[in-house]
Amino acid sequence: MIRYLCFSWRRLAVVLLPALALFSSLTGFCRAEEPAASTSPLPPAQVIPITHGQRVFTVGNSFHAWFIAPILQDLAEKAGIKNHIIVGVSKIGGSKAIQHWDIPDDKNEAKAALRAGKVDVLTLASMLHPDEDEGIAKFAELASAHNPGARVILQEFWLPWDRFEWPLQGNEADVDPEAATVPMLEALHAPYFAAMDAYVRALNEKLGRPVVYIAPVGQCVVELREKLIAGQAPGLSKQAELFTDKLGHPQAAIEALSAYCNFAIIYRRSPVGLPMPEVLAKAGDPKWRNPELNRLLQEIAWRQLTKHPLTGLSTSTSAGPSPAGEGNKSKVSAAAETPGTGSKTMEGKVYTGYQGWFTPLRKEDNARWVHYGSRGKFEPGFSSVEMWPDTSDLDADEKVETGFRNADGGVAHVFDSQNPKTVSRHFDWMRQYGIDGAFLQRFVEPAANATLRPHLDRVLAGVRGASKTHGVEWGLMYDLSGVRAQDIFPNVSGDWKRMAGEGGIRSDPHYIHHRGKPVVVLWGIGFSDNRPAPGACLSLVQFLKNDPVYGGNTVILGVPFYWRTGKNDAVSDSDLEKVILAADVIAPWPVGRYADPDGAVNLAKHERAPDAAWASKHGLDYLPGIFPGFSWSNLMQTRRQKGRFNQIPRLGGQFLWTQAVSSKRAGAKMLYVAMFDEIDEGTAIFKVSNTPPAGETPFVTYDGLPADHYLWLTGEIGKMLRGAVLENDEMPKR
Repeated sequence: MIRYLCFSWRRLAVVLLPALALFSSLTGFCRAEEPAASTSPLPPAQVIPITHGQRVFTVGNSFHAWFIAPILQDLAEKAGIKNHIIVGVSKIGGSKAIQHWDIPDDKNEAKAALRAGKVDVLTLASMLHPDEDEGIAKFAELASAHNPGARVILQEFWLPWDRFEWPLQGNEADVDPEAATVPMLEALHAPYFAAMDAYVRALNEKLGRPVVYIAPVGQCVVELREKLIAGQAPGLSKQAELFTDKLGHPQAAIEALSAYCNFAIIYRRSPVGLPMPEVLAKAGDPKWRNPELNRLLQEIAWRQLTKHPLTGLSTSTSAGPSPAGEGNKSKVSAAAETPGTGSKTMEGKVYTGYQGWFTPLRKEDNARWVHYGSRGKFEPGFSSVEMWPDTSDLDADEKVETGFRNADGGVAHVFDSQNPKTVSRHFDWMRQYGIDGAFLQRFVEPAANATLRPHLDRVLAGVRGASKTHGVEWGLMYDLSGVRAQDIFPNVSGDWKRMAGEGGIRSDPHYIHHRGKPVVVLWGIGFSDNRPAPGACLSLVQFLKNDPVYGGNTVILGVPFYWRTGKNDAVSDSDLEKVILAADVIAPWPVGRYADPDGAVNLAKHERAPDAAWASKHGLDYLPGIFPGFSWSNLMQTRRQKGRFNQIPRLGGQFLWTQAVSSKRAGAKMLYVAMFDEIDEGTAIFKVSNTPPAGETPFVTYDGLPADHYLWLTGEIGKMLRGAVLENDEMPKR
């Protein structure tokens, strides 16, 4: 029942963010699945639109400032937004922001307007290498100091000559835009996009709140070129048509694309469906006046904006402060605080695993301290749990007496996972602390046994009721531990037919969905601990996805941490990749793979980020697992083995926080926290007692921190994932 090191029995529901390469997975630059045609409007981002005109100053070079201001004015008018004001424009060819900053004060219109508090939005451009341009930070600091709601939009470029260098070196005659392939474009731009993201994250951390946002124009241009290469850009046949020269100065299409990005961030609304701007409608060349091309530009802009984590428009994050005049309700939109249940995606959310297997003495099951004790006893010297649950909130009918005694001699109590009142209380805690949902662990062996199944079904009924009552999402996770190869398909498919058919779980109001479909998780595929070969699971994945009655699901696979390289905890078997490619999401299991914050950061860089890139390349999603700490000395003693007490210390929550931040930086758009109630292995995040029973059995505590500390921290991790809390290296203070 263990998933530590190479074992199993723990659960992990995960979802993978699309990314194009290692750099792109680190920065959020990605390519999600494209719609079949570019004529369907994309869904709006979960942010609050700004409906009143903003005061905008533009600073930049010929890739930005030469054209952006009048197009923004035009778009605002077409959107029905009144009082959009062009405060001013500062233009210097080939410039960095510092060159505009260094204009003498008596001639510096930008600094004068910012000091007067007359600017709500500063659009800014700098020639590549942002870390070499101190002017960006100076402008951001000035804007923020004189208008607490001011925002700075830093425009990301397409690379001049398709090279990440400035000044450019070489001969323009050697530049051939038509020679650029899709992989080449992505590889060339990825380091630049990574540098931009890293710079903006660090700058916002220094400023203490999100001030600077990225307009991902470069990523939009890359996608437009990819469309053109594929013959999907109406009226265009050559990449060179997008530019006025080999340096890359923009033609009307890219000017419009740039404006759509900036407009959407300024007003927090989609440009899809807006009338054609004059830069296209009045262009001399008729190919720019094509409505289908205009629609494609709008959709590309919105697609990239809602995927990029630093736009304030991402469907999973919203990094922006309340804009000026919005009442300063909060520093972020409501969506960034809580994405809400009922949405058809797991992006921007934090889930946990719910064991539901702690069962004391129960006559109807002939249960004798299941997952609590050993050899039918639960008393000092006979404990499999490493932590003692805090039962101070529980009512009398939820508390179960044990053979343990507290320091004052009173009876120590625990809970029963089959008590629906307690399950409801657990889900209410999730709601209170902002944990989006839980995956209920359903072990295949007992689920296939008519005698043992009622135990699981009672817990399932409690979870379904609690989810409905408290509005917390839930989903089903099948644990394949201990199942023989020949039993995998009949046992799981048979149980799923009961669950999805007569049980109707997919119709529950808060059943977890992703990619618009109900989710089902298969945990325990590809581990190197004598499990069935991965190929035994392929037909089951195909059934869950394609069966005309019971299919149509998003399938998540719980796999080893080193699934991609086939080492350590993973088998080296080509069938593992085949099974993974047949699914939708991969969920690597993390417990025991690192033991401190430095180890977590190192493996996020060398394993998680490449994992996310691989998944994106193959059309999969990725949700890494994180865990608060680990200890199983009591459990191992019941097996007559030794386990180190407090083997992976929690460090007051810093260990968990570091995993979350490093996972997000590696490309995660959703997270799985292992686990909610796992006190056997000391990974629980629910309320745990700091004053456990006295006696010979040791128990890990929260070291004097409040019993709800890890519930609170998990909620903060969700906010961080969505951009409501900065992703600082140091965990937030309560």
